Amino acid sequence: MGFDRLGAAKAIAIVVSAVGLLEMLAWWLGIDFLKSLAPGYVTMKFSTALSFLFGGVVLFYLAEAARGEMSGAQVALPISALVILLLMSTLLASALFGVEAGVEALFVKEDPAAPMTEVPGMPSMATMLDFILLAATGIAVLLRQRVLPRWMMSSGALIAFTGLLALAGYVLGEPGLYYLVPGLSGAMAIPTAVLFVLSGVCLFIIAGARR
Repeated sequence: MGFDRLGAAKAIAIVVSAVGLLEMLAWWLGIDFLKSLAPGYVTMKFSTALSFLFGGVVLFYLAEAARGEMSGAQVALPISALVILLLMSTLLASALFGVEAGVEALFVKEDPAAPMTEVPGMPSMATMLDFILLAATGIAVLLRQRVLPRWMMSSGALIAFTGLLALAGYVLGEPGLYYLVPGLSGAMAIPTAVLFVLSGVCLFIIAGARR
C-alpha cells in the first residue's frame, strides 16, 4: 500500500487549524508562553491565529479537491479564503497607509509595550502576504486554473521559505530575517513561522498529488 500523500496533507491541515485555535485560546485565557514560546519574543497575533484556523480549513479542502471531492470544497473554500482575505487585506492596507482600521484590536487588545511589534495586534508584513497568497490559492482552485499545480508548488515553496527564513533569523540572531523592520513591520513569531513551514509543505504535497 503506497503512501497516502493527500491523507498526510489533510493531517497537516488539521494540525495548522488546531494550533491556530490553541493560540486563540491562549489569548483568551492569558497564557503568554503559548503566544510566543519564549519570554521577550514577539507573540503570534490573534488575527494570525484566527487566520491559521481558517487557513487549515483551506488546506484541508484543497486536499479534498485534489481527490476530486468538490462538494465540501465549494462551500468551505470560498468562506474560509474570503475571511482570510478580508482580515489580512484590511490589516495590510492599515500597515501600508499608517491608518488604524481597528481590526488589530477587534477581538483582543495587546499590550502597547509588546516586544518586536510596531502596532499592537498587527502581524508582520510577511505574515499578511503569506495569508493572502494562501487564500488566493484556495480561490484559484474553485476557478479550476489549468496551471494550478505549478502555482500551488510555487506558493507552497514561497510560504515555507518565509517561515524557514524567520526561524533561521532567530537562530542566527538576525532581526531582518524574521521581518523586523522598525517603522514598517513587526517580527514574525516563532509559532507563526513553524505553521507557515507546515502550510507550505502541505501545499507542495497537494500540488504534487494533482499532477
